[in-house]
Amino acid sequence: YKGGWTLESAEEICSDELLIARIKLVKGKFLVFKETGSNNEEIIIEAIENLSAAHDIFIKHDYNAEMCNLFTYQGIAYRLNSGIREKKVNLEISLAYFRKALECIPDNKERANNYLLNKEIGVCFTELAYINQSVEQCDSAIKYLDRVFIYWTSQYTEESISILPSICHGLGCAYTEKASLSNINNKDNIKLSIFFFNRCLDFWKVSIQPVNYAMVQMNLGSSIAIQSSILDSTGLLWNAIECYKNALEVYKPEKYPSEYCMAMWRSGNIYMNLNKEMPSSISFTQIEEYFNLAL
Repeated sequence: YKGGWTLESAEEICSDELLIARIKLVKGKFLVFKETGSNNEEIIIEAIENLSAAHDIFIKHDYNAEMCNLFTYQGIAYRLNSGIREKKVNLEISLAYFRKALECIPDNKERANNYLLNKEIGVCFTELAYINQSVEQCDSAIKYLDRVFIYWTSQYTEESISILPSICHGLGCAYTEKASLSNINNKDNIKLSIFFFNRCLDFWKVSIQPVNYAMVQMNLGSSIAIQSSILDSTGLLWNAIECYKNALEVYKPEKYPSEYCMAMWRSGNIYMNLNKEMPSSISFTQIEEYFNLAL
């Protein structure tokens, strides 16, 4: 800030409670941006504390102008915290805040087309569906994600090109989870999952978005493996292997050890299944090498 001011020094001399609340909101937002991708629990907790303090003051003064913004960042902060501890509890809190933020938008059409909130709600429902083994939560995820997919697909703008892959990835994950949880329409659900992951790859190229590209390839490989089981088609497993190979172009062990390990472990499992059906396709020595590299 000009003159050397910081948020902390401004907060210390400020006597206006609403202004203090706005400062805490800005601090919370800054800390959320700072934490993203770092998994630093101290930063997340500080963000949550600042946002909660701002929330209490806004409620006290019946000040609603910033509530949508505040609820959104509280949702993001708790979702980030879900990656570190108490995943289910934090996801449920995050989901509640995102839904409150969506309720703050008065216009029904604008509410239905809001990319960030609908996507975040969909992602929370998908992750909770996995934890709770809930088809109903898969359906909720698909409902929120599908309506923004339909809207942004119709726009053909530069903004829609940046938004659509993330929505497609969310839908791919939701349909994969639904196909794995229920035998009802599972062929159609896994087919939709593969469709949406492939749509992601229309946008996220390895040369432009390598990490996102690798993430989608991993998920696409898993979906194809599930499809192979549903259709009883061992041949499809070779397509899953290709996806994991594509992911490994990015996931090098020295830079992405966890992701590399997962890709090698999944590849090893698929090769084991292939060996049962087609013993001549790969030897146990080669399979063992994949598991050793995963370790």
